[in-house]
Parts: sequence; structure tokens; C-alpha cells
Amino acid sequence: MKSSLNSISMKSTLIYILITLACCTMSCQTSSSDTMILQTLLQNKHRQKNTLIIQDNTSSMLKSLQEITEYKTQCRPLYSKCYEIRQLADSLSEYIDHLKIDLINSSGGYSNSDAPLPMMLTKIPKNAQATEIVQQMLLTDKQQVAPTQIITRKIQFFYQFCINLLNDSWENGGIKGTIFADITKKEASIQSIKKVLNSPFLYKVRTIPDQLDQQLQGKSLAVALSLLSLIQNDIYLQAHYITNFFSAQISYMHHYTFLPGCISAAKQSVRLGETYHAKILCGIPTNVDIKSARINGKHTTIDNNKVLYSTPVTHVGGHSYQVNLTFSNPYTNTIDSLEKSFYFNANH
Repeated sequence: MKSSLNSISMKSTLIYILITLACCTMSCQTSSSDTMILQTLLQNKHRQKNTLIIQDNTSSMLKSLQEITEYKTQCRPLYSKCYEIRQLADSLSEYIDHLKIDLINSSGGYSNSDAPLPMMLTKIPKNAQATEIVQQMLLTDKQQVAPTQIITRKIQFFYQFCINLLNDSWENGGIKGTIFADITKKEASIQSIKKVLNSPFLYKVRTIPDQLDQQLQGKSLAVALSLLSLIQNDIYLQAHYITNFFSAQISYMHHYTFLPGCISAAKQSVRLGETYHAKILCGIPTNVDIKSARINGKHTTIDNNKVLYSTPVTHVGGHSYQVNLTFSNPYTNTIDSLEKSFYFNANH
């Protein structure tokens, strides 16, 4: 997670520097009102660029998780949760994209001016300073169900959907090897995700019914576009954090080192002429299902998921024997094998 967020942070910082330089240049060349409009359009461009960076990071994470769950099948429910969250974020973002297009088209499209554009801007909407189009197309008092209300409901649904998916992860004992198999971790995990979902801006939108109307009342087209981009940016950032949370559990399992077998013998040393007895277990502390066992190349008895080994002691000193087991690995749903040598001593 640190590397992806560092990448986001570095690229965002660069964009902020470019915005600052551009705004300083514009302030020397245009009126204050024009400067504010251009600065807002640059802010909108920055938010769009930042959203693309977050999307790319999350997409890479999802691709990696999908590859892991091709063979780590028990993790597929976690990947499905991440995929559903991304789909929901995409749905909200697509709705906002359509609103942006309608706003720009209704205000006259983009400017055809040949004048040089400020840094980062490839085109500027006509009438970017107009406020009437925002009032007519977005706000509640002009429509029965305004886009501001629809966006608010979508943000509320996104929040509750994520919390429900997380809460359900502990059902039926969760998935072995993850935090979801430990019910004592549930409350703290949910609270940590709620903090991520309660970013100041979206929290206000979610909890104050007319927050977006207040934010957009009397505002220009440029401000409306930038605010809509902020919503997209924050939603994708939240989806990234939650995906990373689930990914950490899958990755933990992906790198999980299965503990080799251990030996449980009645005696660690025996006398010459006695018989050495051992019970070999697999996957301590998790006793897994042993499918077959060979000791020194010969098949041997499995009793109650334990491999039994007995051998007469014919000479003093160190003794060794090679154990080869095949077992059902509960962390990968595959048949794995391990090989290990064990030792004991014989005395007079």
C-alpha cells in the first residue's frame, strides 16, 4: 500500500506545483475574475489527473488479486468484494461524467479561441463563469429529483455497501489465515474503515441532505465541474483504501509459509535393542489432512491423520529417517507435499 500511495502522493505534488506556477503566471496577465475561473479549471484538471492515478493503482491491485485467486480459490470472495466496490465507484463516476458533459454542452461547449491556453489546460468550456446553468441543471429547487440529490444518495449507498461487505466477511467463520477468521478483530477493523470512509467532504455530503446544494448555490460552471471531480476523486480514493485492506489479507495468505511437519515421539533417545516409536504430524499448529506418507521411500501407516513410524534400534549413536508427506493444504486448496529428515539417538 505504501508504494502505491507514495506514487499517488509524488504525482499529486508535481501537479500542485504546476498549478501554482500556472496561477502565478495568469495573475500577471488577466483580471482577477478571469484568474479565479482559470485557477478553478486548473484545479478541476488536477483532480481529474489525480483520479486517473488512483484508478490505475487500484486496477493494478485488482489484476494482481485476480491472478492470485486463480489458484488460491478460497480467496475469491475477497476479490469479488474488491471488484464490486470498484464497479460501484465506476457507476457513480460515470453518472458524474455524464453530468459534466451535459453542463458543458448546455453552456455552449468548448471555446474555439486561438489564444494560448494556460499550462495543463487543453481546452476551456465556454461561459465557464456562468452560474445559471448550474442552477438549472443541478440544484434541488429547480427539479423534483435533482442530480445533487441523486449524487448524495449514491454516496450514501456506496458507504453502506462497503460497510456491509466488510461486516459480512466474518460470517461463517471467515477465511482461514485472514483477519476475518478472528472475530475479535472485527470491530476494530470496521472502525478503521469507517474512518477512511468519513473523509470530511464526503462525510458532510452523506450526512447533510442539502450539502451539495449549499456548495453549488450561486457557483459558476467552473466551480461545479471542479466539485464534481472532487467527488470522483474521493470515491476512488476510498475504493483504493478498501481494496488495499482486502488485498493485504489475500497477500498475507499468498506469502504464508506453511509450517513443516514435526515429530511427536515417546522418547527422544532410546536404548540399544529397543524399538523407536514416533508419531509424525503435518502442519503444526494446524493439523492438516494427510493423503499419503512415505518413510525412507516406503509407504507407511496413517492413523487418525498421524503417520506412525516404528523401527528396531540395532546400533548406538545418531539415527535419521526421511519423511515424505502429501497433504491437502487448507490455505491453497491444493495437494502439496513436504519432505523432512528427523533424528534420534540410541544409547547403551
